Parts: sequence; structure tokens; C-alpha cells
Amino acid sequence: MAERGMNKTVSDQAIHLDLIAKARGIDAAESYFIDLPETSKNHLTYGALLNCYCKELMAEKAEALLENMKDLKLELASMPYNSLMTLYIKTGQPERIPAIILEMKACDIMLDSFSYNIWMRGLAAVGDISGVERVVDEMKRDGRVAGDWTTYSNLASIYVDAGLLEKAEKALKELEKRNAHRDLSAFQFLITLYGRTGNLLEVYRVWRSLRLAFPKTANISYLNMIQALVNLKDLPGAEKCFREWESLCSTYDIRVANVLIGAYVRKVC
Repeated sequence: MAERGMNKTVSDQAIHLDLIAKARGIDAAESYFIDLPETSKNHLTYGALLNCYCKELMAEKAEALLENMKDLKLELASMPYNSLMTLYIKTGQPERIPAIILEMKACDIMLDSFSYNIWMRGLAAVGDISGVERVVDEMKRDGRVAGDWTTYSNLASIYVDAGLLEKAEKALKELEKRNAHRDLSAFQFLITLYGRTGNLLEVYRVWRSLRLAFPKTANISYLNMIQALVNLKDLPGAEKCFREWESLCSTYDIRVANVLIGAYVRKVC
């Protein structure tokens, strides 16, 4: 933009900072931030740098930058807190998440769907399933954030990990109700999670729904379905699905074949 005589907005600069971090590393991103004019150093560019620190698992720098943002009285929303909570999950510190939630509430920063989801994962990581359920109830009572299909995918996954399969299936039914826009990812999560509950009939039912919603079915969907069938020991079903994919695919994806090959190898061994 600058080369064409167009001035970058602060939003453009925040995006550019993120791209620099991806292409040239965090040191280059820091240098870019330092060289920005003071007028461009607002919640957007600070937030972009904080997110870069979190992606690189640089907890001390991320925490220090957030404190700096608060000292400067920059406008704060949920995003920097979400990034920090994600970092704590990745670095095995889920016990630190409740304190972040309390701070957001104390500062009247509205939790979004991602905030609730990461809070749920943090509680699940320390084995507090009843706490997870309280979070879902709080989100419903709050009313400002409607739990979407990702909330119930997250909840179902937590229940499966905890061995609470009946509760998991109830969460999956709620997920289906909230997939009004027929999101492909939602269908794929349903197949995977019903597979993890051991419910082969539901796996096939959701697969039929996916195929109706997406007649030109993507390779990734066949990959996901065949993996679920292999995990459920339905090798004939996986082979039938593979033959269907092979007859229809426009681009051969070796990953789909590899799932079936892996199943054959494990059967022989």
C-alpha cells in the first residue's frame, strides 16, 4: 500500500505485523512494532504483537505487554485475554485461566464464545467437569453470547474424554440443532465425536446428512469418515466409502488411502 502511495490504517499495520511474525519471525515483528509511529500504537497493534507472543508461547512477554496495555489505558476487548488463555492451555497451565476470567469480569470485558470455550477446556484439563457445566449454564443465563455449534462440540469432546458418553451424545444432539447454516466443519466434528462415543449408526446418519448438504463432497470429508469407520473397526464400511471416494474424486489425496492402508497393516500385525 505504501509503495502505491496509499497510507496504511492501523488495522492494516496490525495485520502486517502478524504477517511479518509468520514470515520473518518474532524479532522482526517486534522491530516493526517499535518503528511504528506513536499514533499507530493502539489496542490493534499492541493486540497483534501480544497474539504473536502467545503463538510463540512467550508467556512472560505476553503478560508484560498486556500489563503495559492496561497501564496505557488502551481499549481492551476479549481478544488479548483469549490469546493469553490459549497460551496457558498450550503450556500446561490451565489452572491460571479462572483468574483471567475473573479479571475480565472485574474490568467489564464481555466474554465471547471463544472465551467460554477456552474456559471450559481449562476446567476440563483440571478434571472439573461440574465446573464446565456451570460455565455452560452461565453462558445461557448471560444471554449476550449464544452458544453456537462450537460450544457443544467442545462440550461433547470434554464429556467423551471424561467417559461420560450419554452426556456427550446429548451435547451432540444440541450441536446438530445449532448447525442451522449446515457448516461442513460441524458435520465433520459430529462424525468424529459420534465415532468416539462408539455410535456407528449415528456416524452413518450424519454422513448421509453431510452428503445431502454437500453433494460434491470434499476429500477431507471422506478422510474424516473413513478414519471414523476404521476407528470403529468397520473395515467393510471404510472400504465401501473409499471406493466411492476413488470413483468420484477429482484430485487424488494419498492421505485417504493411507488411512485404509494403516488399518490393513494393523489387522495383519
